[in-house]
Amino acid sequence: MIVVWARMLFELVFGRVMEFLKRDFEEDSVKIEVYKDGLRLTTFEGVLELVKGGEYTVPRWLADLLAKKGYVKIKDARIPVESLSVLAYNEETAYSKPLTNKLKGFFYMTMFKARRDLTEEAKTTGDLSKFEELKKIEDAMDSLLKSRVRKLVNYSLLPDVQQDVEEKLSEEEKYLLKTLRAIVALWKKKVGE
Repeated sequence: MIVVWARMLFELVFGRVMEFLKRDFEEDSVKIEVYKDGLRLTTFEGVLELVKGGEYTVPRWLADLLAKKGYVKIKDARIPVESLSVLAYNEETAYSKPLTNKLKGFFYMTMFKARRDLTEEAKTTGDLSKFEELKKIEDAMDSLLKSRVRKLVNYSLLPDVQQDVEEKLSEEEKYLLKTLRAIVALWKKKVGE
């Protein structure tokens, strides 16, 4: 019964923290290119007129809203499949070595959002090459996740994580590492009682 309660509490806390992480992701800045004239945004500084053809940096939530209405195009944050495959290969081949790649910002959320967008695009257009690209992205992401999570589990057992390792972590990985370290510390404490 205690295990069930502990699991429920963990899921509740984990869910709340993931909500904060997702909110931070939505507030993260992205670049947009404006497609239509006459687009105005009200900011704390006043009214900002966006010029057709201009590039601007706005929060992701606003970029998504404007893109759905056809006013802007979000500059592709998706890593090309070839580069993603190289990232995955580097992590897999360096199995027993520290993290080899630096992942910036909200890497996983960005890639999973790109995957969802590509899935929708593939369904809408029926373009078979999009489905092939999607399969390659999923394979590379699966490989990258397995390799990096395995390394994060190992780092969670160390007393301290070196600064150069922490700099290579995405925002999601930083959270995961902190969570794993807290779980291991709590487990050690309870086992020792």
